[in-house]
Amino acid sequence: GWQIGLTGSSGVLPYHYTELILQRYRFKDFSLGNFLDLFNHRSLAIYYRAANKYRFNTYVEQQVLEKPNNTQVQETGFSQTDLFTDTLRSLAGLNTQQGLHGLPELSDQILKYTAYFIQKPRSATALQRMLADYFQLPVTVAPFAAQWQTIIPDMRTRLPGKGMPLGQNSRLGCDAMLGHKIWSAQSKFNIHIGPLNYQQYESLAPDSRKLKALHSLIRLYVGIELDYDITLHIPANEMPTARLETKSQRPLQIGWNAFMPARHQENKTVKIRISQADY
Repeated sequence: GWQIGLTGSSGVLPYHYTELILQRYRFKDFSLGNFLDLFNHRSLAIYYRAANKYRFNTYVEQQVLEKPNNTQVQETGFSQTDLFTDTLRSLAGLNTQQGLHGLPELSDQILKYTAYFIQKPRSATALQRMLADYFQLPVTVAPFAAQWQTIIPDMRTRLPGKGMPLGQNSRLGCDAMLGHKIWSAQSKFNIHIGPLNYQQYESLAPDSRKLKALHSLIRLYVGIELDYDITLHIPANEMPTARLETKSQRPLQIGWNAFMPARHQENKTVKIRISQADY
């Protein structure tokens, strides 16, 4: 193959130098080859640095190896300041004060989803794949979940009267409406996670780091314009029966792990809806 050096099939010196070195090697004499390697070393070192510069995977690995005491590198596998990570952050729109600095639950590992963040409009399929891969859980995103939405006062219908002689949004067939709420299916989606085993279910317990990271990643991707609900699906036979005298690592919590079994529950699935209001 192609090589860099003074000697060899692609060397810059006449070929008889290569023949001479090979002859001396047969007699265990490496002096001429070692002498020429003093000059080869510089060229090979520059070539290696150039290769690292334009091969981002080896460049990032080198940054990690050069900073073994960097706690952030140990936690995320990436350096905070290397060129490749900064480039991905900028492409994903995360290289700002409102980026990952404000989301301590997430790590630089989400940068491998930069293509999803660049894509516009952002899709339910991309969100589903990203969540399933990042958290290693079965995830399904169901769009167009209907909900009641309150109409702000400036958008409500008002008949002409004192203080508003012309009325407001009162044209029939155009902008008139009754009430102060509308049934909308455009601003909300549902996220279904499961079926889960009990260990996976407990990892998403209220106030857990994993649940906070889940909410942070969803909000980071969809923005503040859309609402969502998360529903956890766990087979009933995976849920332990609640016992007051049982000493467990996690205390009983109504609405979470205080499960009262029923007859013929083998084929049933328990669904737990998690509110986004606290995150």
